[in-house]
Amino acid sequence: MEAIRDGASCIALIDGAFETQASVWHKEILYALSGGVPVFGASSIGALRAAECHTFGMEGVGKVFEDFRSGKRTADDDVAVIHAPAELSYHLLTEALVDLEATIDHLAASMLLDVSEATHLRHEARGLHFKHRTWDSILDKSGFDPDRTRAIRALLIDHRISQKERDALQLINILTQAGPQCRISVESERCFEFNRTGFIADLEKAVFQRHGQGRRYDCT
Repeated sequence: MEAIRDGASCIALIDGAFETQASVWHKEILYALSGGVPVFGASSIGALRAAECHTFGMEGVGKVFEDFRSGKRTADDDVAVIHAPAELSYHLLTEALVDLEATIDHLAASMLLDVSEATHLRHEARGLHFKHRTWDSILDKSGFDPDRTRAIRALLIDHRISQKERDALQLINILTQAGPQCRISVESERCFEFNRTGFIADLEKAVFQRHGQGRRYDCT
């Protein structure tokens, strides 16, 4: 909402926090769309929100978004990770399932893993809570012999793929090429009645009080 108040011509949502603070509301996205501000999403919570709000005009980009929109993925924790604090540059402490599976798929397609090994690794990865999804944890549970475990660990280091990063870069490239006046596609551009609940009214009031009087948006 603050971005809209400040005159954003479009909004891109890629990642975000949860548990420690509130995630981006769906209603905030609808607020932007109802005012004619395009909203794009990819990679992590951006892909989730784009799949959930696509019907209302939010634009999704990338494989993670397509997997959620198609129903291939249904669990929010497929993109969740834990990381270090800002003082340690948000260093990743776990791996997102979408990245784990992208790496496994790549190794299998390259015939660096056989079918049974890839299937087993996927199964073990999905069986772990997102706060415990590391390659070491997965390999510890996989039961491969020590030599093969060392070999696979080396392959994972050399061939790691982050689907989240790829999708985020794809969205950034699209918006960079589109320039400051990026617009929603004609197919997705649509009007809906925005329900101004008490929660959104309170949020709008708080934002505008902090930054001075802003404009209000109606769907046209």
